[in-house]
Amino acid sequence: MSQVVSFVLVFSLVATTVGVVSVVGFDGLSDRRDAERVDNAERAFDVLADNVEDVYRDGAPSRATEIKLDDAALETGSATTVKVDFPDDSLGPFDTSLRPIVFEPQGRNSSIVYEAGAVIRVDDGNAVMLREPPLRFDEDRSTASLVVTGGEGAVGGSTTVLVRTDETTTAVLHPAGTETAATPNSRFVFQLETAPERAPAWETFLEAEFSWVSDACTRDGGRVTCEVPAGSSPDELYLSETVIEVTFE
Repeated sequence: MSQVVSFVLVFSLVATTVGVVSVVGFDGLSDRRDAERVDNAERAFDVLADNVEDVYRDGAPSRATEIKLDDAALETGSATTVKVDFPDDSLGPFDTSLRPIVFEPQGRNSSIVYEAGAVIRVDDGNAVMLREPPLRFDEDRSTASLVVTGGEGAVGGSTTVLVRTDETTTAVLHPAGTETAATPNSRFVFQLETAPERAPAWETFLEAEFSWVSDACTRDGGRVTCEVPAGSSPDELYLSETVIEVTFE
């Protein structure tokens, strides 16, 4: 009788141990697989950013980038707006909107986003800018190249998607009709409004760019506003815009 009881106890212990190890091991493998999907997307978006740079910086008419979804969604997200305000200049206030390219794996609170030339990764609400946009602000000379991606599209599943980026227009907005950069005589304001979870990454980047002004940037939800008072505005300011159509194939 005692041998039977011992056998039952030992068998129960082994079965329980195997069950626990199987569950924990499966969850661990699943988490590792999900993390690997996001890491792969991060590398793909770095290639995407290089290809789009060929369009807006080197004059390539179009580029195409392959991105493997692997149980994920890829779409052009909700609009991000950019506003530039130097009211004493003939251009006046300028604003535009763009559609970021967003990768979101299923079952994981993460995303990889291409937005205005930047690549941003979000994990559990915490955002980090992996690649900086072509926006350079300095007290002497500031050059802002706005990368305006547009289009409406969404795909999902476990397929490989070709992301095509085609230039539609490129324009130098400031200075306009002059050979030298005009000097704003009053305050200069740069404002970007994005998804709230990505705003802290933009605030960190822009604070560093406007470092010659104390507390230049503030954040309210998804809106980041950087203001340079009169007398501290950049001596030279160049503003350009490249509009790029995004399609998924």
